[in-house]
Amino acid sequence: MHDLPERVLFFDGDCGLCSRCVRFAMKRDRTGTLCFAPIGGDTWRSYRATVGTEDDPNTVHLVVHGIEFRRSAAIVRLLMGCRGAWPLLGALAWVVPSPVRDLAYGVVARFRYRLFGRADRCEIEGSEERPCLLP
Repeated sequence: MHDLPERVLFFDGDCGLCSRCVRFAMKRDRTGTLCFAPIGGDTWRSYRATVGTEDDPNTVHLVVHGIEFRRSAAIVRLLMGCRGAWPLLGALAWVVPSPVRDLAYGVVARFRYRLFGRADRCEIEGSEERPCLLP
């Protein structure tokens, strides 16, 4: 298995929505162990080469103790690791069948640049907010 930190969120570094989600998770990470890496970065390329996962910038990936969650499952698991009432929302969303969740995820992913904008580079890079931002 690839040598990653305990919990890593791979996200589209060019997406405004993804950057907002990363900032949201940074502030609410319950354990303080969540790391972030843009899809297309060195950490992503190394991980992908090792495990052979899909290379789709429309898909967010959350790797927890070597187990990979994609699309809506990654978002739900991310919510479950947050402080406050967010784990409750995650648990409620988990009850929704994954094809339904992934359909909604796909619609948002398809229109995310139009709705939330696109960055020239990852807005999170160089951020002093979080020590665990992987290349």
